[in-house]
Order: sequence, then C-alpha cells, then structure tokens
Amino acid sequence: MKAFDFFLTFLTQGCLFIRLMSYRSLLLTCRSLARTLAQCVRLFCITTIVCFMLSYSDLAFGQPLQHSDHHKAVPLSGAEVIHLLDSMVVERYQQSTGQWSTRWKEEFTYSSDGRLEQMIYGSWMKTEGDRNKYKVNYTYDTAGKLTLADGLLWDTTTSKWVNNYKYENFFDTKGNKIREVNYFWHGEDSTWANDYIYEYTYDDNGYLIQEIYMVWKEDIGDWMNYSKSDYFNDEEGICTQFSRYYWDHIANHWVVSYKYEYTFNDDGNEIQLMVTGWDTTYSQWFTAAKYDYTWDDNENKIQDLSYDWDTITDQWVARQKYDYTYDIYGNRISYMLYQWNNEREEWDYFDRGSNYYSPLDITYNAGNESLGQYIWPNPAADYIVIDVCDDGPVWFEIYDIQGRKVASQRLNRNTRIPVFYLDNGVYLYVIYGRERISGKVLIRR
Repeated sequence: MKAFDFFLTFLTQGCLFIRLMSYRSLLLTCRSLARTLAQCVRLFCITTIVCFMLSYSDLAFGQPLQHSDHHKAVPLSGAEVIHLLDSMVVERYQQSTGQWSTRWKEEFTYSSDGRLEQMIYGSWMKTEGDRNKYKVNYTYDTAGKLTLADGLLWDTTTSKWVNNYKYENFFDTKGNKIREVNYFWHGEDSTWANDYIYEYTYDDNGYLIQEIYMVWKEDIGDWMNYSKSDYFNDEEGICTQFSRYYWDHIANHWVVSYKYEYTFNDDGNEIQLMVTGWDTTYSQWFTAAKYDYTWDDNENKIQDLSYDWDTITDQWVARQKYDYTYDIYGNRISYMLYQWNNEREEWDYFDRGSNYYSPLDITYNAGNESLGQYIWPNPAADYIVIDVCDDGPVWFEIYDIQGRKVASQRLNRNTRIPVFYLDNGVYLYVIYGRERISGKVLIRR
C-alpha cells in the first residue's frame, strides 16, 4: 500500500500501525534524531519516489482508476510531454496564530529519461544549524535497476555533506527485488553498521505475497525477526487483503496483529480500506479503523477520510481528512490535511502541501501498429485497458524504470490490467504477438 498517494495512504495507515504497534516507535526512538528522521523520510520516498507525486501523510499500501471521456486512446507510438515533480513544500498551520509556516521541502533531480537521480529535503521546523538538510543519491545497474541509495546530511560545522545512511537492493533472476539491506553511518569509528533489512517473497505469477522486516541485534551479531506482512491477491493480481504480524521473542513465533481489507467499486477504484486488529486475550478480531476514498469524473482521487472505531459509543469517529486538487494535466498540485476536533465537532487545519512540476518529452517506440493495439488511459492511475485486434495469442508485460517486471498477462480484446499497486512514474511495456511492440505508460495519481 503506496508518490503523492503512498505517502498519504501510507501516512494514514502507517501512522495507525505505528500508533497501535508501538514497538516500532520504540525501536526508532533508540536511534539518533537525525538518522530517525532520514529513515522515516526515506521509507516514504522508496514507495513513491520514481516519478514522485505525493504529499505529507502516512506510510501506506495501495490505490486505483478507470476509463472516461477525459482519457482518449493513445497509439503505441508517438511523443508525449509528461510532468515530473520538481519539488514539494509542506506547511503547518499554527492554531495559536492562525498562520501557515513552512515545515518541510523536497527537491528532485531526474535524468533525461525520467529516472530519479537525487533528492534533497529538509525541515524548516528545526533550529538553525541543527543538521536539518538531507540528500539522497541513487545508483542504477546496467539494466536500470536501483541498486544503491546513499543518504547524506549537511554538516553545518564543516559545511560539507557527510554520510548518514544507505541501502542496497538485491534482485532474483526474474528481476524481482528480494532483499533490501539498510545501514547507518557509525561516526565514532567511521564505518557502516547494519541497521535493518526487508526480505520479499513472490508467487509464480510474480506477485508479492510476503514481506519480512528484521533488525540487527549487535549483542548476538545476527538479524532478528521483527514484523512481517502477508499479501493476498485475487485472480487478476490485485491485492485485496494483507495481514501484519509481529515476532514474539519469548515464544519464537509470529503473532498476528492487524488485517487490512480493500473494497473496490465497479470501476476498479479503491473506495474503502477496513482495518481490524487481533485481540490476543480473547482470540478474536476487533474493529480498529477505516479509510474512505472519493474520486472525481476524471478518475482523480479527491478525498481521503480516516476514522477510528469508538468502542464506548460503538460508532466511527472521524480522525483525518485529505482534500486534493489537480492541474489540467491531471497532476496533483496540492493537498490539505485536516484533523477532527472532537470538542468543537469540526475540522481543523493541520498541514497543506504544494507540488511543482516541469515538463519532460517522452518519445514512444514507433512499433508496427498493424495489430491494432491501443492503451488507455495514459496517463493511468489504477488500471490500463489494451485493445487487441490480433487473432493469435498476445502477451503483455510491464517493467519499472529499474527493469523489474511488475505485471504480466495474456491479452484478450479490451483486457483490463490492474496497476493500482504501482508507484507514480514512467513504466515500459512490451506486447508480444505476431510482432513485438514496446512503449511507455505513465502512472499518475
């Protein structure tokens, strides 16, 4: 669960998880303030960063779209101008003064083909000189896979960038990311120290089915299980449910903690996420939270509403609300975050964010169009539809800009392929029929 949407969905869902599963918060507080901030931001960026379109929210999981008159069929060749996120500015509302003040900024640098090369970010909320500026440089292999991210912080004493953290990605022979190893810079002896890792498992179709999070235990010199997520996909590869577990270090086994279940409308848009928790005392599920999503006629998500379940009154209590606005190109240009005030029973301003874009020319491969394939909508958000007129078998594959295959499916006429789980950015696709045709599709929410 997800550029502008991973952070928001993940922010709301991630904050809930962090709030209810305090053990991770306790772990993070054991780190230095600078490294903790850098890791939290990096987690946000990993899931949204390739062609980033997000704003301030939670660490999250999943989103959606459909065809409308505003998205015309696009031939698999030609040129298009897309817009890459240059920067994002987040402001915090001061209830005492009724004024907005800048609290965060992120700036992005891309290669000529839209690949993210660098991010610089920092907070305006810290005192002057409190190492409040960070930078991440991204390295790719010859296949275009992201293999290394170097995180640095600005040392105000020496006026130089110094090491802060880094992570390395490892892939299997199919191009699936199977491990991410994170390190932090140990300044006392100027060495890299193990921090935490993620390990990923996929089914035969290449869909993610499990993620395990482990932390490094210095006293035993080994990795220790911490939490895991099991993902459940339908026959079309859409994730409809996932469960969170934590590792019981006494009993040495996984204990379920929360379950997330998605609901979609007839257009394939995610309209609700329901969160239930596991009561280990009574061995039963309890209602915890829910998220409702609203979409406009152009298949843009325009609102997120989150609620907590009040066990005393047995009713939903509003918690947060995000309102989003878009430009004429469908780029998300701003969001407004509200917090529910129980005493006044109204929404209070909390945060707002603004996104700034620059155009990038992208040329599609001029393949043979005799097969009659068209892909729409393009840009897309939750799914794409491919019109196929070939009489023989046709197969479709889509790859991210790191070269990892993220979806594959046999095509029929007007085949709809879900892409709601993909981060915002430019993706490459290949259609295998009587001839091979390739092109690019933009995922944008």
